[in-house]
Amino acid sequence: MAILWLEGFDWIDPAIDTDAQLAYAMAKRYPDLNFGTDVDTRTTNGRQGGTGILWKSYGQSFQTPALQTVDDTFGVYIGFAVRVGNSFYNSDTIIEVRRYSEYQCYFNMWLDGSARIYPAASGSFLPSLSPYRWYYLEFYFYIHDTAGAYEMRVNGDTIVSDSGVDTRYRGYDGWTSILFKSFGNESIYDDIYISKDGFLGDVKVKSLKPSAAHTTNWTLFGAGSNHEAVDDVPVHPTDRTNVWTDTDYVYSDTATTKDLYEFDDLPSEFSSATIHLVVLHTVVRTTNPQLMTLKTKCLSNVTEVDAATEKLMWDEYNLVSALLPENPDISGAWTYSTVNAAKFGIEVG
Repeated sequence: MAILWLEGFDWIDPAIDTDAQLAYAMAKRYPDLNFGTDVDTRTTNGRQGGTGILWKSYGQSFQTPALQTVDDTFGVYIGFAVRVGNSFYNSDTIIEVRRYSEYQCYFNMWLDGSARIYPAASGSFLPSLSPYRWYYLEFYFYIHDTAGAYEMRVNGDTIVSDSGVDTRYRGYDGWTSILFKSFGNESIYDDIYISKDGFLGDVKVKSLKPSAAHTTNWTLFGAGSNHEAVDDVPVHPTDRTNVWTDTDYVYSDTATTKDLYEFDDLPSEFSSATIHLVVLHTVVRTTNPQLMTLKTKCLSNVTEVDAATEKLMWDEYNLVSALLPENPDISGAWTYSTVNAAKFGIEVG
């Protein structure tokens, strides 16, 4: 399963004090960001008790990084959990399938079940959405002027679909990224996935922290041990400049120096679940920009791999992410037990 993006927002600290701080933190993650003034993650408002993005006004949005080149011709599968407020604007677009800055196809909806997939379809084909209740919405879009296709699912049930239609708006086939937009009045997004091969169903993104040391070769600053120094998920800014809370951390400037950590076990409720993907997030800063490389590491059983190699270009904090769609020890799917047994960490490149 080729998963291109997975986001649960738990790397954002619910204790962020101001909207400006949140906007700065998110801007380090997303290339196109429009938060307005009332975005709020200061409460634990996610679907599973973690963090969700709470929209409080019209027109707020965030866009993923580019997830494919326009030369690729596959469609895109999108899923996310949402809890709507008691109203939203009649013109509210909630999904835009984009080619760079141009939107190719978009979807909008209303509480009464009316919806539009532009330019392909419109009508009252959705169930009405009850306020303050979680739903899991999934979409498929293939962008083409004559061979286009779309499908929408609500809580796993297909509500509307068609193929051989025009889904292209701006005059180009294909797509590069996805823009998520506000529902309007106090709606929350959580547990997003973007895939190129199929619907995943109701996805839950669970955040795990380092819980013990496996190897400790980076130098410790603050805290009691290396794994405790890097368990601050997330690190958040103290204002809108490059000032972040970093009272403890580990550091190294020597190539091949490596730290590996054990992580929290998944809760038992995931013991029979399908594990689609492991995503590693590392908050990192370099004092030697363009000279340093960070390797994100995974050790599963006896197999150790670089999940990602990131050239660090600027003297500022960034959130580096690495996707591990397979357990490298078997080149197959992760399981509850193999995730719990794996070690993850960092190395100087």
